[in-house]
Amino acid sequence: MGAQTSQEDIQHAIDNDATIIDVRTTVEHAVYGHPRSINIPLSEIETSDQLPNDKDKPIVVHCLSGHRSETAKEILHEKGYTNVVNGGSVTNIMNFK
Repeated sequence: MGAQTSQEDIQHAIDNDATIIDVRTTVEHAVYGHPRSINIPLSEIETSDQLPNDKDKPIVVHCLSGHRSETAKEILHEKGYTNVVNGGSVTNIMNFK
């Protein structure tokens, strides 16, 4: 598993209108989630029609601990997305507006 992205890189992505994607389950997201995030569970990330059309647009992925978001980051890179950062845990991502 790769390392979580630095706080500065996460903030930079968010400041540049990043799409924030919560890759936890729908139930997990409903209980507690970032107000700007969209929920695309990891199991649906490869086929989702909610992903940005612009593959250079900043994307921040997060989950409960950072493990699923790292997997999502790798999948999105394989799909051609060039600016994906792992925001780590939902607790961490809630520090960003």
